[in-house]
Amino acid sequence: MLAANRERYAELEGFDGCDVDEYVAESGRADVAGQTRLYNATHLLLGVAAGTVQADPARHWRVRSGTADEHTAFTVGFNLCRAAEMAGCAADYSLIWNAGHGEVDGDGTGSFVQWVRDICK
Repeated sequence: MLAANRERYAELEGFDGCDVDEYVAESGRADVAGQTRLYNATHLLLGVAAGTVQADPARHWRVRSGTADEHTAFTVGFNLCRAAEMAGCAADYSLIWNAGHGEVDGDGTGSFVQWVRDICK
């Protein structure tokens, strides 16, 4: 994408075509599959649980899912918490009735800030 839009970007102040060439060359050598796996916390946690991945994941996980969330299935958060528990971490999962995406903090389960205070005691 960067190389394809080089001419358009060249009109912008501070644009350096050499930077694009270097970035494109470096990204071609990067471990894209390995970097992509880092985005999947469930995969990482299951690897830790199985002993096939060396990592030090967060010791506490909090997930809130709304039953009216149109963007993410509630099973994604539930599976994440189960993987965290399998990896020896504490997990706090709640399914919030009739809440949409991003509408779940503090609805009967306490706020995120309070949860952090509680685990830091």
